[in-house]
Amino acid sequence: MNKEMYLELQNVDLNNEEALTKAALQIKELSKDAEGVFELTSLHQDAWKAAAVIYPVYTKYETSVNKKAGYPDIMAQMRALKARAYAEFSFKQAVDYLNVLIGTIEVISPEIYENYRELVEDFRQTMGKAIEDFALVADKPLAGQTDQMVCKELATVMERAFAEKVLLKEKYQELAIALRG
Repeated sequence: MNKEMYLELQNVDLNNEEALTKAALQIKELSKDAEGVFELTSLHQDAWKAAAVIYPVYTKYETSVNKKAGYPDIMAQMRALKARAYAEFSFKQAVDYLNVLIGTIEVISPEIYENYRELVEDFRQTMGKAIEDFALVADKPLAGQTDQMVCKELATVMERAFAEKVLLKEKYQELAIALRG
């Protein structure tokens, strides 16, 4: 595992073009699996944690520096990640995937509307599925979920989605507050 690279990527200043370019070049050097997705476990034993760091940095670079040339690759990888998330749809996996999505949505350009819209729709669809599958409601947010850390992570993801206008705050704020415990 390349822990140093993971730690560097976590701390990249997304507003510093030089640092962003250096980080993106490191990301692009990662090998890819048969589906064309970066080998994320080379950076962190939890592939979703690595994805939550990699994709926002890679997307911000493609948006700000590389004139969106890598968007087709990003979208292909995001589709493959969605398939993986849905293949074993656990509460933690849903939250991890939502975290990757919102991090990417925060930095992707809405100017390439079909890409932006696809990610937003994936986020909303996955959030709806998680709420339905795991019976998340404001008066009983844990409904069988015993991992309070994952519940808090979901609340954080929801708050980020409110800020990006991806989720309606008026509709989901009570649930987010309840998930915080």
